[in-house]
Amino acid sequence: MAKEKINALIDGGHATAGPPLGPKLGPLGINIQKLIGDINTATKSFEGIKVPVDIIVDKDSKTWTIEIGTPSASQLIFKEMKLPKGGGGISTKEVKPKAGAKKEAAKPGEAKPEEAKPEEKKEKKKEEPKAEEAPAEVAAPKVLDKAAAIVGNASRDIIIKIAKLKMKDMGTRTLTGAVKTVIGTCLSSCIKVDGKDPREAQKDVDAGLWDEDIKTNK
Repeated sequence: MAKEKINALIDGGHATAGPPLGPKLGPLGINIQKLIGDINTATKSFEGIKVPVDIIVDKDSKTWTIEIGTPSASQLIFKEMKLPKGGGGISTKEVKPKAGAKKEAAKPGEAKPEEAKPEEKKEKKKEEPKAEEAPAEVAAPKVLDKAAAIVGNASRDIIIKIAKLKMKDMGTRTLTGAVKTVIGTCLSSCIKVDGKDPREAQKDVDAGLWDEDIKTNK
């Protein structure tokens, strides 16, 4: 049997016959509207977030199989916490020195400054060190971006629930490992975990402070 596999990322419960699915399904001669209905039924629980979908179409019988993937960990976190999106991140950032002010060009009608004579240029050149001779600036240390807005606080139950859903996609054999990965996602999304900076929450996991909760939710 001739089969074709189509991959797409669709809005949960709101797939349409337009792009990205329509152009791929059209040439296969199947009942697109029926297929779209099946996809929306299967992804209704993920309404409001992007969901990866695989569609395997039998070109001879015009039948299909739908395989629903799990949304990204960040999308699941936003959904569980009823957040439209994450924050700007609470990771560190470089503090860069301000750029020097640019020289202002002469305005129309204003006289241009007189050109320095060759002797003056030469004298000035002696007084000012060359750019390459200037001492290199010491890189500023990384500091916590305190201006970033914390958008929420994820409970242990939420983190463990998402870790169980995403564990097979994360390549980790333990739920504890998956939990730490999900906590890491909270770091870049400006979300606290268990009332703490995600990095502190990960240390708590390493220290065994989450063991009982993880065991209970297995």
